[in-house]
Amino acid sequence: HRACKSMEATPIGDVRIFFKDQFVMNKDILEFLTIIIGAIAERLDCPVRDVYRRLKSSKILDDYMIPCYDVLHTFSIAYVVDDVVDFMKREGVLP
Repeated sequence: HRACKSMEATPIGDVRIFFKDQFVMNKDILEFLTIIIGAIAERLDCPVRDVYRRLKSSKILDDYMIPCYDVLHTFSIAYVVDDVVDFMKREGVLP
């Protein structure tokens, strides 16, 4: 996967989501992830719930997509979907 900035960057947007007093994501990141996961599900002809579970259990969501939001959101949806699907294949999440 591509190099990216860490979550230390200043959050974008007014709404921040916290878990146990730790910044997790803001509204913009959540919307981005929703769009990308839905697009991956459509590409794979697979339920969104299954795509989310695969991304979460493989840590691709937490260790790549969320921390790399600052970079990923600047690319097209098609590019990010291709990138994440390729990453899922390399990690053995997809056949």
